[in-house]
Amino acid sequence: MSNYFFPEAYVENGLESGRSICFKGNDIYIAFAKNAGTGECVKTFVNTPFEKLVEYMDLEKPCFTRDVIIVHREEGGYYKGFLIEKGEKLYLLEASGSTIAVSKREGDAVEPHEKIGYIITNKREVRVIKAPLKGILLAVIDLTWEKPEKIIMVFTGERPREVVIGKSA
Repeated sequence: MSNYFFPEAYVENGLESGRSICFKGNDIYIAFAKNAGTGECVKTFVNTPFEKLVEYMDLEKPCFTRDVIIVHREEGGYYKGFLIEKGEKLYLLEASGSTIAVSKREGDAVEPHEKIGYIITNKREVRVIKAPLKGILLAVIDLTWEKPEKIIMVFTGERPREVVIGKSA
């Protein structure tokens, strides 16, 4: 059986209800189960579906309008993720087609013009998706309600701040 970890997005003071991450200060982050008391937090980040990240983005700049944590890996008793601060420059890549397959995951490093996926068009042509820059793939946002299928890939050109999040007891 695969040990695949499904990446998660957490938005500062998000509108969703569910699991949360509490920033206690001094680089201490703790993940809490759904609707658990978070104690004394300097900042609270709430679990948000990737599709809703678009609501927390300024698409003209592009950047997030709130601090966001993308949790991309679980290791033993903690999670690893990236903290993307409000206003930090992002790079967006939109792909649209009959079928879209992305071969990179959230948290993966990419090189300029690296093949990161494929699009199959309605005419059954195969097109390659290439990375726009050297950086990190932060999120793959699947706009499931769009036809033809559409995704938005969010990249950062600089190494974002890595955070380690402890699991609550």
